[in-house]
Amino acid sequence: MTRSSPRPVPPSARQPITSTSGRTRAAPQPRTTGHAAPTEFGGLIREHKVRTDRLIQLWAIPGLTFLAFALATAFGFYRWYFAYARFGPAVVWRWASPAWVLAALLFGLGGLLALRALRVAPRRVHLYAGGLVWIEGRRSRALAWSEIAQIYTAGVSYGLLGMVWGNRVRVTLLPARGRPIRLTEDLAHLDSLLEAIKHSVYPRLLAESRQAFNAGAALAFGPLMLQKDGIVRGARRIPWSSVKAANLESGRLQIQIADGAGSSRLRVSANQIPNADLCLQLIQILGEK
Repeated sequence: MTRSSPRPVPPSARQPITSTSGRTRAAPQPRTTGHAAPTEFGGLIREHKVRTDRLIQLWAIPGLTFLAFALATAFGFYRWYFAYARFGPAVVWRWASPAWVLAALLFGLGGLLALRALRVAPRRVHLYAGGLVWIEGRRSRALAWSEIAQIYTAGVSYGLLGMVWGNRVRVTLLPARGRPIRLTEDLAHLDSLLEAIKHSVYPRLLAESRQAFNAGAALAFGPLMLQKDGIVRGARRIPWSSVKAANLESGRLQIQIADGAGSSRLRVSANQIPNADLCLQLIQILGEK
């Protein structure tokens, strides 16, 4: 059975650069935006902002909604003038009010969409060698790698009648203390950001998990419990000798089991398992013994 180990994320290089005049100047660093990180985080590696196409979508939808509001309002005034000119003031409200009610609804919807754009557009993540800083407008939160206890990854598919229009990934970082941080595909290059987080967090969690397991403790990963004698899920117990293979595929952790009747598979949705990649690696390691 093959197994892989997390690779550490290399820190940003800070080698001096020599100019043509012989003077030494510092290597250029990514620009920061006024949200300072703790000094122990080291230098800024990169910044993940909201994707450009997502920004366009965030502002285009409320813009079109307000345009529809303006058209509905204008149509209401046209209906009001037409009814007044043809039938007198007694019927103008009956003629104009449906368009104005629609305009009011569109204005409210446009306002909600604009507020959402104002909340989402400023989001960004600063990635450092020693941690990350989550920024949302004027608010920011620094999180060292040593503070992250669990990483959840959830995939959501959108579609109708079996036709999938798209998929969205959401990552939740659960620190040992404090509120979780949620990262979505609104951020550019979320996949590379997630890989950097895993490579910085999982080596420590793997060492802690192996130490606890060797000391006799059971390891809980959502609905799965890894014990000395095997894997437990609810009332089902699977000895390590019966575990033949394990992998993460299509958003599920799949464990191939060999028993007297042949073979079967245990499937668990990955979004139910904290640190799903770490759980997989431990199952692969323990299943080889």
